[in-house]
Amino acid sequence: MKHFTRPLLLAAVLGSATYAQAQVFSFDAAKADFFAPVHRNTPAIGDYNNDGLPDVYYGGQGMNKEDSKWTWDITIDVKDEEGNVIGQQPGRQDLSWWTVGYLFTSATPGAWNYSASYGPLIEQGGDFGANGLPPSTYGTPRWFDYNNDGQLDFYTTGKNEYGWSIDGAPDGWYTLLYKNEGGKFVQESLAQLPCGNNEKGNPSSNNSSISFGDYNNDGYTDILIQCYKRWSEDGETKGARALELYKNMGDGSFEMQKVFNPIAYDENKHPADLFDTNEETFETTPTMIAKPMSHGAAIFGDLNNDGYLDIVSTGYSNDGIVFYIYKNNGDGTFQELNLEDKGFVGVYESELALADVNNDGWLDIISLGTDDTPNSTKRGDIYLNKCDGEFNFDLSTAANGNGLYGESEACMRVVDLNHDGLVDIISSGWSHVNGGWETRVFYQNFDGTFTHQQSLRHFDSGAWEIADLDGDGAIDLIGGGWGDRNDGTQQYGCFADYYAGQETEGIEAPEAPSNVTASMADGKLTVKWDGTGEAGHSYNVYVKNVETGWISQIVPADTETGKLKVFHNLQTTLRSDNSTGMQYTISAPADGNYEVGVQTVKSDWQTSVFTKASISIIDGIQSIDKELNDNGKETVYSLSGAQVKNGAHGVFIVKKGNKVTKVIK
Repeated sequence: MKHFTRPLLLAAVLGSATYAQAQVFSFDAAKADFFAPVHRNTPAIGDYNNDGLPDVYYGGQGMNKEDSKWTWDITIDVKDEEGNVIGQQPGRQDLSWWTVGYLFTSATPGAWNYSASYGPLIEQGGDFGANGLPPSTYGTPRWFDYNNDGQLDFYTTGKNEYGWSIDGAPDGWYTLLYKNEGGKFVQESLAQLPCGNNEKGNPSSNNSSISFGDYNNDGYTDILIQCYKRWSEDGETKGARALELYKNMGDGSFEMQKVFNPIAYDENKHPADLFDTNEETFETTPTMIAKPMSHGAAIFGDLNNDGYLDIVSTGYSNDGIVFYIYKNNGDGTFQELNLEDKGFVGVYESELALADVNNDGWLDIISLGTDDTPNSTKRGDIYLNKCDGEFNFDLSTAANGNGLYGESEACMRVVDLNHDGLVDIISSGWSHVNGGWETRVFYQNFDGTFTHQQSLRHFDSGAWEIADLDGDGAIDLIGGGWGDRNDGTQQYGCFADYYAGQETEGIEAPEAPSNVTASMADGKLTVKWDGTGEAGHSYNVYVKNVETGWISQIVPADTETGKLKVFHNLQTTLRSDNSTGMQYTISAPADGNYEVGVQTVKSDWQTSVFTKASISIIDGIQSIDKELNDNGKETVYSLSGAQVKNGAHGVFIVKKGNKVTKVIK
């Protein structure tokens, strides 16, 4: 088996440098001023109109003053009953709070038009309410294609507040799904999904943690959500921690799944009602949900390279601050793993990321947050996959010199920023190093450590999102939150920030996969291909009905150009330490003619075009082009039931005994 290795450079070439260019980002004031200055939300980037350009949803809370400065005055006048000023005190002055939502649509690379859902900027106007999307605060908005029509739909959690409300939302909390109907969005009902937040810190870590992926390989994207959910009962608002898996039923609805097996049967910890037993077969099925958690993060990713998405989660649980991994059994259920003595450290106010840090073809785990030691230590941990398929990892910590800062209430994004073949890290949070809020850029060195090379404007109660927003191939950052204006006015306020990536050397598309094939067996469709064998590469796969337009895709991307449509769920792409014989299997789709495609994705998010193949399915059986073989073991019939001989052409049923094995075209 061939293992990927990190890029090697000779010491003579490197000299004393262990990393590439340090200064990658520059602040773009003009673009920052164009976006909405808000806090308590996270931007969401996706190509919702399929024009090849990234669009941005931007919601949150803002302060709408007539001068649109959106500032917080440090002091206000204290007046007597006659209106005379008798002193001053800290506070907000003449502020009008709004819950807002903007959809910024790319007109050209790096330029946008926008429509507003609520609270438009006074001097800019805007197309109020035209897009159909909601405002949101304390939200975690995401783009994904829930109905497999090739158009990105919109999902968010949030809270009713400051001029915005959702009828029937308990205690103001909601989860919303909006269907994309040709660029106009229509609300769908998702009342069964949990929602909530913790009312502090960054939305990315302390509100709802969302991950998307097809956990059961049925061709539809499912939802994993961690949050503190709220509901009303007998006139009282109640709440509870939640880590819940919602299966996409393929008809526009989602159902929470009880598919988690405990570590082992224990009468005290795991009572018998966690399982349903079939009295005839004595088979048991789990009735357990994942361990309830909040104030943390949960994420999909294939940790053992078996083609099925596992689950990693950390945060507060009813048993304290914990770390869990659930192995996907490949049959629709998950097995809780025993992580005792494996070195995993639970953290809260946390963020998780999965990435191939050391380029060995296996996903590693990056964890930021606060542990449960007496000093509440801020941690920055990297768990390197041992590549044994048994969920064993080697731990390196910020305290022991991996170069990261321990951070809490963190927002983290992982991508190769300088195109050297190694993933880098952007994190925003409260650091143990110098205290306070700061956004930091860490570059990975060729020895596997990270170096803090740049700090960006700091803010809290907000988050970043990243993508190539201006079309030059370099990663850009957009985000915002609450913080110091840094302009000498001693004012605090809401901000929108835009940092343009400057590193353009080394940007190139990867080699496309070769020898793509599709086949049917046992009610499943399998796509196979030869990988490139290059370090840091992963693979994206789609299956498309060429007649109906139905499409199942691991990560939404344009099937013709290969351009990605989203930039947040790439941990669901396929990786392997084997450069040949790679494959992905899903449940058989409906009868029809299908096109399949596989593309290569580099760690800097450059993509190849898709290498394609075709397959036809009739009565759930594969149709292929082939000469008929009269070998005496198979009997071939026409669709009318007449037996045919070798050399005939058309559509036929092939039987082996009484079993239909395939349909040959």
